Amino acid sequence: MDKNTFSEADLITLLMGISSIPDAIKGKDFINTQTKIQSFIPTERTVSTRVQTEQIKIEFSQWMGNRNLEPYLDIIKLALNENKFL
Repeated sequence: MDKNTFSEADLITLLMGISSIPDAIKGKDFINTQTKIQSFIPTERTVSTRVQTEQIKIEFSQWMGNRNLEPYLDIIKLALNENKFL
């Protein structure tokens, strides 16, 4: 895999997704994977990418019964990208 495999938006989406993984299951492998993904972000975009990925934390425990989350997550992502309030 090289830096052209994923767009910057893809990388941000991946980082947003894995940032929601509960701390209890984040181990050494998780940290290594997160670091590798972050290394594909251009240095000049590191701060803005960190801000975007830390804007939202998803607590899945209450949502596990609702399997159709994707439309809601898309709305949240679009609002964040366009600096809109929900």
